Amino acid sequence: MIKRIYIHIPFCSGKKCDYCSFYSEKWTEDAEIAFLKKLKDDFINASSSCGELLSFYIGGGSPSALTAKGLEFLFNAIEKNFKIPGECEISIELNPEDLDRTKIALIANFANRISLGVQSFNDSLLEILGRRAKRKEVLKAIDLIHNEEIKNFSIDLINSIPGQTLQMYEEDLSMALKCGITHLSSYSLTIEEGSKLLGKQLENNLELEMEIWELNDKVLSENAMRRYEISNFAREGFECKHNLEIWFGDKYLGFGPASASFDGEKRWVEVSDFTNWLNGKPPELDVISPKKRAAEILAFAFRTVKPWSEEKFFERTSFSLKDFEDILLKLDSESLIKYKGDEVLSTERGLLLWNSLAEKIITGE
Repeated sequence: MIKRIYIHIPFCSGKKCDYCSFYSEKWTEDAEIAFLKKLKDDFINASSSCGELLSFYIGGGSPSALTAKGLEFLFNAIEKNFKIPGECEISIELNPEDLDRTKIALIANFANRISLGVQSFNDSLLEILGRRAKRKEVLKAIDLIHNEEIKNFSIDLINSIPGQTLQMYEEDLSMALKCGITHLSSYSLTIEEGSKLLGKQLENNLELEMEIWELNDKVLSENAMRRYEISNFAREGFECKHNLEIWFGDKYLGFGPASASFDGEKRWVEVSDFTNWLNGKPPELDVISPKKRAAEILAFAFRTVKPWSEEKFFERTSFSLKDFEDILLKLDSESLIKYKGDEVLSTERGLLLWNSLAEKIITGE
């Protein structure tokens, strides 16, 4: 039985941010109504394959682009079709410009973990990123969240933005900590295919990126928050359980256009086109050999500081760590991982060079 669910809300309430390459559409009332009706039907069809849920993640796009009425419909549809015990982690991503008292009250009554896309508190950097919400709107949204006394509160920051200095990032980090967060995601800006920034010929500052990496570890550890994944920091007990278990190969079911699912063997992705998704176009199935799938699962957990145990790896893949011993020993010799036979984990160097590490595991070279 599947016990983790992801919902992709494919809407933004205005233009897409310039750095974003995720699939999304501009919100309209008609699109929201059609989306929620189809989503409810998909919930009904899939609910029998799900047990008591351990985690639920609503991302996008921006879930907060939905109207208050739409959010209420979504939450009711979820509660009617899935078994959600009190300890289930329910995460939702929010954008500051979308929030008002009515929406945040509905969200706080349903979700127990909120992730706010701040990206920066600096208006000039927000302008470079193409963000609609500026500092004033961000602080207003944070006040709304505090008024609901939401305990598990995460903020997203983007670092290494062209034109950003170390001092500017330090000010963003300091401001985020003053907001009473329990979790921080700090992503290095990646200028990707499909984003508007790609055409602006901007360059990343790798020296600044390394300085920010070190600053994050220093400042956040002083504030009782530790790095548990390449870009994620949390107070003890406030790690995102949903993402953490999926990095370790747990099963999950995705709903909405562009959402992915994994049943322990097969992975499939819903079509990244709103009309085709509404019309029921089948998802794209990712068919690879069981050992290749196990290699993928092995690699993704090295994004985190937690170790793979022999027992857990076998439980998730039906393979032994020894089936990958040649590449694990090689990576250990390169100080990318520490391999102890029945346990293996990433080093700090492995976290920094994770893309290279993952490619070596997946290709076996």
